[in-house]
Amino acid sequence: TGLIVSPTPAGDTVIWQNGSHAPSFNVNAAGVYWYEWSNSCGVSLGIDSFVYTFTGPASPASIGRDTLLCNGSSITLSPAPLPAGAHFVWQGPGSTAADTLPNFSTSTAGLYILQVSNQCGAYADSVTITTLSSPPPFSIGVSQSLCAGYTLTLLANPLPAIGTALLWQDGVTTTDSFVVNTAGTYHLSESNVCGVTNDTVVITASQLPTVSFNPIPLQCNLDSILLIPITSGTNTYVWSSGSTQPAIYATQSGSYQLTVTDHCGSTATATVQVRMMAMPVRPFNDLSIDSCLGTHVALNAGNDGRNYLWSNGSTLQTITAIDSGLYAVTISDSGLCPVRDTVYVSFHNCAVCRVAVPGAFSPNGDGRNDVFRCFFECATDLFAIRIYDRWGEAVYESTNQADSWDGTYKNAMQPLGVYVYYIQYRNTGSTETRSLTGNVTLLR
Repeated sequence: TGLIVSPTPAGDTVIWQNGSHAPSFNVNAAGVYWYEWSNSCGVSLGIDSFVYTFTGPASPASIGRDTLLCNGSSITLSPAPLPAGAHFVWQGPGSTAADTLPNFSTSTAGLYILQVSNQCGAYADSVTITTLSSPPPFSIGVSQSLCAGYTLTLLANPLPAIGTALLWQDGVTTTDSFVVNTAGTYHLSESNVCGVTNDTVVITASQLPTVSFNPIPLQCNLDSILLIPITSGTNTYVWSSGSTQPAIYATQSGSYQLTVTDHCGSTATATVQVRMMAMPVRPFNDLSIDSCLGTHVALNAGNDGRNYLWSNGSTLQTITAIDSGLYAVTISDSGLCPVRDTVYVSFHNCAVCRVAVPGAFSPNGDGRNDVFRCFFECATDLFAIRIYDRWGEAVYESTNQADSWDGTYKNAMQPLGVYVYYIQYRNTGSTETRSLTGNVTLLR
């Protein structure tokens, strides 16, 4: 386009820089222009000039190519070349009417358009922004043991996304699975332009199972003993008895064998010996034996075929007691499972019959030692007993040897305390009347 300049006032004349006296000048090129005008008398009225600059329509400006942007990062879009004197309007995610600068920053995916304009025209360019994340977490399995002669396959889970690159620890394999046949550390990397995600597992060689038993000592007088093996790993169990339990009870002497099998099918076997022995039976149970002076008492320890050791040094099964005293014997099987027992032997004058009188009784109704009575070694044809309280009052009396005192007087229970008894008796066939005095304690 051009510009027509008409500076001449009415009645004046003008001369242009090119010598033209036309009242107007058609400017169609950039440059410096001037003119001088004068009146009708030829007197110069002045000179003026101007600069004409040619402005074309807005020139094409590119804001770049479609771009892939990693999540979390941003990009600044700028037109190139940068038009001078142009007006800018952006359109796209997050843009507003106020976005009129040549640069626009964003971290959001979408289509972005820049319109560049001036008074002579407008031009637009667009770019598409695509966002991408680094590969998501994945797993190639858990660390585990590998049975000898076996393989296992490690597989990425979930499967890798399209567009990612895979690389295993060997630096060669790029598939989503890897076959393992030896122990070691295995690693898979999944990567894209935005980052790398990794996972690692450790594969160990499966150890052979082991099984053993602590030594079991001799078991005396036990009906059974629990056999608990010492094992490694997770196993199945088979005992020589046919049981498949982790532990069993042994009920008799013998050899017990256990075979364990692990998840790889490997086995281990161990045997334990069990010895169970019945203890000798106590022959006396701390018995007391009373015999007449001048006699002998045979003490038989029983338990035929065992070993014996008496307190007097004898190793015989039967010894003869001729003196009063405590006799002890230890019975065993060659020193194994020993048991000790005692017997007290006493000798007395059998010409005089003896009387046994308790020192206390407890009339509390429990069925044990509830009454007071005396016991005679021989029959009597004369008997009388009288019991006094601490004030000297007779609270019980009887002439019947079979009678007993229940601790009452006139149907009332007597208080706790010490009572005095007086007994007269004569043994049948004897002419001598004997007397016996002592104390008895009433308990609850």
